[in-house]
Amino acid sequence: MGLSLNDFFNQHGHARRYVIAYSGGMDSHVLLALCAEAAKTLPLSLVAVHVAHGASPHGESWIAHCKLVATAYGIPFQCEVLPEIPQKNKEDYWRRARYEKLAAHLQPDDMLLTAHHADDQAETVLLQLLRGAGPKGLAGMPAIKPFAKGQHARPLLSFSRDVLRKVAEQLSLKWIEDESNTKIDFARNYLRHEVIPLLKKRWPAMSQTISRSAMHCAKAGEAPNWRLVLRQWIADHGYPLPSAKKMESMQALLTAKPDRNPCVRFGDVSIRRYQDQLYLVPDEVKEQKLIATRVLGQGLRVSLDELAVRYRKGGERIQLPHHTHHSDLKKLLQQWRVPPWQRATIPLLYAGETLVAIVGFVIAEGWQAGAEQLGWVVRACA
Repeated sequence: MGLSLNDFFNQHGHARRYVIAYSGGMDSHVLLALCAEAAKTLPLSLVAVHVAHGASPHGESWIAHCKLVATAYGIPFQCEVLPEIPQKNKEDYWRRARYEKLAAHLQPDDMLLTAHHADDQAETVLLQLLRGAGPKGLAGMPAIKPFAKGQHARPLLSFSRDVLRKVAEQLSLKWIEDESNTKIDFARNYLRHEVIPLLKKRWPAMSQTISRSAMHCAKAGEAPNWRLVLRQWIADHGYPLPSAKKMESMQALLTAKPDRNPCVRFGDVSIRRYQDQLYLVPDEVKEQKLIATRVLGQGLRVSLDELAVRYRKGGERIQLPHHTHHSDLKKLLQQWRVPPWQRATIPLLYAGETLVAIVGFVIAEGWQAGAEQLGWVVRACA
């Protein structure tokens, strides 16, 4: 379809579940479609959450539309309705209330996905500039940040609205047009409809240019604080802080080339970098326990007596859902960007000599429980 989120999920594919903020508009419909496409080849758990603000007389029909679309993609759908509260600054109220509702749907290790794009970023930076913001405000919206009990990611932030519209038209998507988006008494809408079109006539690439400036501001704001951030991160995980000399050596974790995997050890723990992410890795590996839960319409369609737990020795292959061929486990773990030191400890479930599940990742084709069947959902815990 010309645009894919596979790279995003390969880099950030360790979330327990992805909560998609689905308003029914064009942007979020494209996000929903791309997530559904990625889930055909990657082990993703998705749910769509629609927050209706209650201000439109079309609210009920929009909810019905969003549920129909999500169901067609095979994605579970949930809905929240905000009451229509008369107050002066409704724009801020709806934004805060919407995120409060979305936050309530996140459990530990979940990730909220929103459809913000480069034009949204440009609007945000311009609003911050007009408010007299400093570097932190001019950094705009981060691509990913901690949020509620999990994280909040914006996987479309580098793409313009025009690119998303082309994808939507290519896929023949049907979306909602919220009439409140045309009310220019809202500050963001005034910029979107009155100011930015004039700027784009003179500077067509302004959205991408402003987004690039926001990224520079974000990096400038982060640079002096990396030591404080690392120290706080280490302390939050209960480890003794490293010496000043050892802390200074950790700059290599941030400045090494992208294809390097530096490691700095102190005490009984190491900090490793892999695929531009940092990991705290204790020397002592905790013993894992597997917990199997009986669930209708999910999990493994097999008796527990038939299952055996093994670990990687090399050469393992598995047939992914909706695939006719088998895939090499080593390549899959690389594709899923599993850190090398974790790969040997991932439990593999076998029925006889057939690899039927990789715990925490995927169940093999033909071994999934159907909608009316009870299956075993197996999870690992320390």
